[in-house]
Amino acid sequence: MSKESASKESAVAIVLLISLVSTGCLIGLIWTVQLVHYPLLTQITPENWNAYHQQHMKTITVIVAPLMFIEAMAAAVLVFLVRDASTPVKLAVWTAAVLVLVNWISTAGVQVPLHNELGKRHDPAVIQRLVSGNWIRTAAWTARGALLCFVAWKLLTLRATALAPPKP
Repeated sequence: MSKESASKESAVAIVLLISLVSTGCLIGLIWTVQLVHYPLLTQITPENWNAYHQQHMKTITVIVAPLMFIEAMAAAVLVFLVRDASTPVKLAVWTAAVLVLVNWISTAGVQVPLHNELGKRHDPAVIQRLVSGNWIRTAAWTARGALLCFVAWKLLTLRATALAPPKP
């Protein structure tokens, strides 16, 4: 293996690891939000709503924004790094990158406007739309995680094959 090839392989491994970690964190977070946090919003009393929602938006953004930014940057770099990879790996990486865009568009186009509405008043109907609309992100992040695991598996099995001793 050439030095350039080893360097590229290391870069792919590092960026894939960053992608797996950031996406894995977001998967855990989105499932918790989807199944626990958002449904519990209906239990907040209208009198406590404004203070609660403001605090929620401030604290959740500190967690989600850096992870989404890291995930997006890693996705873009990974698309570039695997341009010479096998078709299944390239297809999985490109699809996973498209899912990052799906999550950003859903966040900006669905979740943020609904949270803006909720910032004005407690509204159970808007909370229900928040829960329903969030399934897009939940599915997209879960699918992205599966695709990244597939890429890791393909690259690890290729590497293991390359490192295996020759058969007699």
